[in-house]
Amino acid sequence: MTTAEAFLIGAGVTLGLLGGVLLWSRGAGRPAGLGRLVGAGVSESTRLSAGLGCLMIGYHLVIWSTQAGAPAVPMRFWPVLVGMIVIAVVGNAMMDRSDGTGSVGDVTSEGVDVDESGRR
Repeated sequence: MTTAEAFLIGAGVTLGLLGGVLLWSRGAGRPAGLGRLVGAGVSESTRLSAGLGCLMIGYHLVIWSTQAGAPAVPMRFWPVLVGMIVIAVVGNAMMDRSDGTGSVGDVTSEGVDVDESGRR
């Protein structure tokens, strides 16, 4: 095993663990600790998209570096894989900040715009 392969396996496992933490952590009622720190301030759909994206990229890094023969996107298409995941996560994050009219406004943790007095 080369140093590059070991690095890719380590990066893949790390991304897989981060994805698992993002998927495991809950919304407002999640416990204190790492699960609360990771994904704080984003909606559940953004957190789930980021978690699944980390799991997918981590899986492919491990498969590409070990040549295990498991089903995977060919390595020459990695920019497409990463690009699609980035578009999904950024799109979800933009929707978190959107007020539903196409403009970006202040959004509470419940996803509802409020004015200075706290009214909806």
